[in-house]
Amino acid sequence: MKREVNIQDFNKYRRGRFHNPLFNLLTTEFDDAFLEKNIDEQFVLEKYYVENRSPESVTDSRLFSLFSTKAKTVESCDTLDNNIRLYPGMIYCLLGKKGMGKTILLRHYYREMTLNKKYIKSDTNIIVMVDLKSKKGDKKFKELLPGSLMEEIFYIIKRDKYLCQYFENPDKIREIDNTYKLIRDDSILASRILDKKEEALEFLFNWAYINNYGIHIIVDNVDDFPAVSIKTIIDKCIELKDNFTANCIISLRDYWHPNNLRIDDTNICSCNLGKPDVFEIIKKTNIFYRFIRSDRDS
Repeated sequence: MKREVNIQDFNKYRRGRFHNPLFNLLTTEFDDAFLEKNIDEQFVLEKYYVENRSPESVTDSRLFSLFSTKAKTVESCDTLDNNIRLYPGMIYCLLGKKGMGKTILLRHYYREMTLNKKYIKSDTNIIVMVDLKSKKGDKKFKELLPGSLMEEIFYIIKRDKYLCQYFENPDKIREIDNTYKLIRDDSILASRILDKKEEALEFLFNWAYINNYGIHIIVDNVDDFPAVSIKTIIDKCIELKDNFTANCIISLRDYWHPNNLRIDDTNICSCNLGKPDVFEIIKKTNIFYRFIRSDRDS
């Protein structure tokens, strides 16, 4: 299914700059932030993210009726986390149209967990956010699913300044599974990790589960993948949930549902993302102050 963009280039709708300069300023501001340009994530979070949203949905309620469980409204990271706690043992699909702010909300949620230790029960956690935007044109990645997804998670963990030791430090590697204890040569052990990344990741998750670690996996930007690929990702997340009690959140456009994915969604908690409060975003950006100042300067 081809991905349709809700937020387009507004140039053809803009009025002349002398007629309505504030309108041009607003649309340029939002174009820069929300048209998938390569702007620093921290900048967007600090400048545009507003926690509270409207409980109203822009998604047709008939779409959510296709899910086995009633859709839960998400108005903030707090309500997303409440749904996870109220409905444990599920896969959490964050559903909404393009431009509704699924990615920015999930990045704020991830940042709150990793930097501020919010939404997690203890300090012992494996928290991974996988952004698959760059993989949408990667034919090999899609053909090798779910192994390619696991490999992506492997490298994210390997780049983590604390968790990387379980893939790099021989003593730590041998802690996570008895199979590795039998390999006495460090170079052979390192080769085993790199040659069998999915095995290493499964061993780490199992070790984390036994030691009461929380495992949190967020998968974003899978909308441009074919239905069979999305189904495979969901199935893998269900497997990780069942085997290691991992909390898995998958972000999806609201046109994806059990019928066109051909899935049994009894394991899925659908979370409907509310409308962003545009007025609050405008207030946060101080765009009116900048408009008045620029008008005075001119």
